Amino acid sequence: MGESRKEGKPITLSLDADPEPAVGKVWLLTAVLALAGAAAMPFLPVELPFRLVPFAGLVTLAVLAVRAHRTLARRARAGRRAFALLVDARGVWRSADGTPDACIARWDEPFGVTVLANQAQTRALFAFSSAERTRLVAVRIDSAQAADAARRCFDHAVPVTDADLDDALGGVAGGLSGKSAAVLFAEIERRAPQAIGRIYLFDAAGAKVTLEGDKLRTRDKLIDLGDPLEWRSFIFHEGGQSLAPASPAPPSSIPPAAVILYQAMWARQGPTELVLVCPVPGEASSWGMRSTDAPPARELRVAVDRLFMLPLRKALEGAPRISRAGAPPRKSGSHAIRT
Repeated sequence: MGESRKEGKPITLSLDADPEPAVGKVWLLTAVLALAGAAAMPFLPVELPFRLVPFAGLVTLAVLAVRAHRTLARRARAGRRAFALLVDARGVWRSADGTPDACIARWDEPFGVTVLANQAQTRALFAFSSAERTRLVAVRIDSAQAADAARRCFDHAVPVTDADLDDALGGVAGGLSGKSAAVLFAEIERRAPQAIGRIYLFDAAGAKVTLEGDKLRTRDKLIDLGDPLEWRSFIFHEGGQSLAPASPAPPSSIPPAAVILYQAMWARQGPTELVLVCPVPGEASSWGMRSTDAPPARELRVAVDRLFMLPLRKALEGAPRISRAGAPPRKSGSHAIRT
């Protein structure tokens, strides 16, 4: 099940789209202000000799500020390796100093790519997934022009929070520029259009979880997103003092067990039923534990990477839904449905 493959000259896309250091911006701003002040000197209502000294001083300050800005930028570039993406006839590769050293995706193997972006569309990522690997590529948008260049990427993006991006990228500072992101997306559309929106994952037990077209497969289960189904999202938790072992000690002296909060998506289509789950980050107390449901049956749970929960939810939202009229009442088991 390989992808279409077209020959072409390799494309290099820099991953150094870092925001400019604050110190460098200060020197640049100093240079601009100094030049503006120097330009205003001839128009001041003072004698020429009293204008020449400040004029010369401001011009000198501007020159020194520009040199300081360039020196800082040069040192910053020298202090880090030149990381980039290479797009060639074989696939997409991560490159260090011009040498491919890690595969992102290959055109001759099935893979998926999901674009996720924050609400402000200033940050995004490409999530590449296949049976062999999962790779993330950051995108940094620092101007309206860059956002316009990456508009087609954002049109296909799933909205996520900045916290989700931080958690996924693990503090990665660099990333593709808006223009580079647009080039990468265009190459994927040209060479492997079927990959856009496709997802390849593995659950906690190592079983495949795939979203391909309108087919969601988990283990030996298949849900056809082109046919009506029932689904809902909910939160549940496990752990707490109720799970602590019996003890003759007073309850106040028994340390509570850790509480783990989970996000879940229940889906049922005919006899097929499953629950996608992933842990919710942060302290459970911040969620208040007010609206959690009973934990679903473990045999129905499919644990997936939290980053892909929203794309999977979006896929379920696009499927036709069975009317809830006559649906079974909500209960404490895994078949719980809100009526």
